[in-house]
Amino acid sequence: MPRDERDFEITKQVKASIDEVFRAFTEAPQLAGWWGPEGYDVTNVTSDPRPGGAFALVMAGPGGAGQPVEGTYREVSPPSRVVTEISAVATDGSPLVIAVVTIDLEEANGGTEIRLSGHGTALTPQADDMLAGMQEGWTSSLICLERFLEGSQGPTLKARHETA
Repeated sequence: MPRDERDFEITKQVKASIDEVFRAFTEAPQLAGWWGPEGYDVTNVTSDPRPGGAFALVMAGPGGAGQPVEGTYREVSPPSRVVTEISAVATDGSPLVIAVVTIDLEEANGGTEIRLSGHGTALTPQADDMLAGMQEGWTSSLICLERFLEGSQGPTLKARHETA
């Protein structure tokens, strides 16, 4: 039985092509380069970006403990839309929190506008904090995505963020 539910929406402009941004949201090597809030690393990334296809990764924060994340692609419409159902998973394999995340991409101002919206549901008491931090976590993740994308375009853009 759901404990709590939350909706969120974030819009971010990045200086990368819509195709590059789409690949960053769907390809395993790309996901490994940016997924997660600042200070987190991911390992064991798999991705099958097609409707019904699965993805999985392990997210490790500053404390080092790994948090498995699993999901299913509900919709994959290159290069402008991805809809996923994502779950943070407990050690026993049961879901802690489930979120449906919609990513809409649009060419804008020489780059890409990302509109990310989600609806999350906490399924256990330990997931309440995860749910409460979902918007902040995704906001930080999109900053990591921006740095990843700009870093792939050359050191000048990346250096701007490191000194800011």
